[in-house]
Amino acid sequence: LERLKTERAKLIEEMNDDVRKELRDLYRKPKSKKNRKS
Repeated sequence: LERLKTERAKLIEEMNDDVRKELRDLYRKPKSKKNRKS
């Protein structure tokens, strides 16, 4: 159980890092019609 928890925590941390990087890139660039999905 604890092993699963730690693995899941690592995955979530990695995902958060990726999301943070993507969000940073998105906010850095001027809004373009290409990247508009929603």
